[in-house]
Amino acid sequence: MRVCIDPGHGGHDSGARNGLLLEKDIVLEIGLLTAGLLRDRGVDVVLTRTRDVFLGLRERAEIANAAQADAFVSLHCNGAASPNASGVETWHYLGSGAGRELARSAYFALRDAAAGHKPRGVKAANFAVLRLTTMPAALLEYEFITNPKRGAWLARPETHLLLAQATATGVLTFMEASA
Repeated sequence: MRVCIDPGHGGHDSGARNGLLLEKDIVLEIGLLTAGLLRDRGVDVVLTRTRDVFLGLRERAEIANAAQADAFVSLHCNGAASPNASGVETWHYLGSGAGRELARSAYFALRDAAAGHKPRGVKAANFAVLRLTTMPAALLEYEFITNPKRGAWLARPETHLLLAQATATGVLTFMEASA
């Protein structure tokens, strides 16, 4: 099985931020860790980016499609105007049953790993990276970087590993159920 891991944002697009804490940096680190964990389990992994570069949404989907990935997982930190917003959630493309199952597998793994964080659920959306990919796709929102407490949690290296392990678990659970 081949999985495409997409660390969101990059380059001039920092994504959500909390002072000097940038979404693009956090999700790149988690993406690299997730890729290593999946490769250790024998999964063929393609990353949309391995360094701080900008890629358009269509380009991200094209990388996954060209690689003929069996699953696509886009990694993000959430942001909101309210500094009190918090929680983990996952997204899938409207009407994609397999994408919904991938998002559910990832969500349950994240929810369990982030015990004590608000469970925001599995949701459907028309996000470009979910719509333009030809395989089951999920977008993960790890937590709200704009929440001071949750941003501090997201900044910690041990959190990066925890979230990478949860992401890998979600992908592996989906793969086992799909086999």
